[in-house]
Amino acid sequence: MGFNHLEKRIAVPLATLSLICCTLIASDANAQPAPFSTLSAAVQKRMSTAHEAGGIKVERVTFAVGGMKLDLRYRVTDIEKAKKVFTNGTALSLIDQATGKILEVPNMPKIGKLRQVPNQTEAWRVYWIMFDNPGALVKKGGKVTLVIGDIKIKDIIVE
Repeated sequence: MGFNHLEKRIAVPLATLSLICCTLIASDANAQPAPFSTLSAAVQKRMSTAHEAGGIKVERVTFAVGGMKLDLRYRVTDIEKAKKVFTNGTALSLIDQATGKILEVPNMPKIGKLRQVPNQTEAWRVYWIMFDNPGALVKKGGKVTLVIGDIKIKDIIVE
């Protein structure tokens, strides 16, 4: 039996798995997301609840890098409003409501700022921004305020 028998027993399931994966990837590659304006009213309402201003809605804030960074996820709900708010030069910060400490977006030497700037046509997509959390200042359950230029979104609870 030896090695050849084992190789044949592994090759067939591996080939089947590869075929399934390729089929799934090919079907997803052709799928186009619906723009925000064509989404159902129920989906738009769910996307447009609390923690929203300036054409964006904060989905969640969680810990990253062992609590030394905060990962903020947001969704664009109104492209026209978001265009006015987001540019590469827009000042971003997160304020810990318990201490008043301002948390900044890290600017890495080779990468740049750890954030995504929204695409002008993708209202459905979830974007991210990383904020420094020095000394793990912000704790789970703490409240923060997101400041984007002149826009403030208050009382976001850190998960």
